[in-house]
Amino acid sequence: MYAESDISDNPAMLQITLYFWQMCLLRVGPDKVPASLPILFIVLATYLVVAFVSVNLIRPSLTIAALCSSLAFEVLIEGSLVYGILWLKKTSRRALPTLTSLFATNTIILIFLLVVNLLLINSDADILTLFAKSAFWVIFFWSLAIAGFIFHRSMDISVFQGIALAFTLEVLTIAASQMLVPIQPST
Repeated sequence: MYAESDISDNPAMLQITLYFWQMCLLRVGPDKVPASLPILFIVLATYLVVAFVSVNLIRPSLTIAALCSSLAFEVLIEGSLVYGILWLKKTSRRALPTLTSLFATNTIILIFLLVVNLLLINSDADILTLFAKSAFWVIFFWSLAIAGFIFHRSMDISVFQGIALAFTLEVLTIAASQMLVPIQPST
């Protein structure tokens, strides 16, 4: 039905992308995201591609198998934990929109982090390195605010509880992924 079109030719994709950008700006929540497996899979595939490029850039010594395993475990762990919490809150019908929103906004955040990581890798200037490291922390806290806002809207909890949950899930996901697929620090 759609022959060789890109995102600029598809106003629906542009609207979806802009909606997720509005979510990053904390202006809209996951309320209007459809509970659709195909949309979740498209968003998840996009996230995995961006995450693969990003991690491969900052850790080029990783094997493709270790990188793919790590990303797969992180997605499975995060998805399972989010679904479990939604199920406990008796709002599991919101799982697909919540996960779609989380992976879509994480993709946008990863694109920003990719730029910051490129600055860190390709810079010898101390001031640019300081700027990049500062930007990393701003983006990290922004991502926690976004995830916290998504949890606030989907789980009917306060924004601060959502941010605390987002931070806890981030730590648990990274720790579990590291235990399942140990990644040695790059030298």
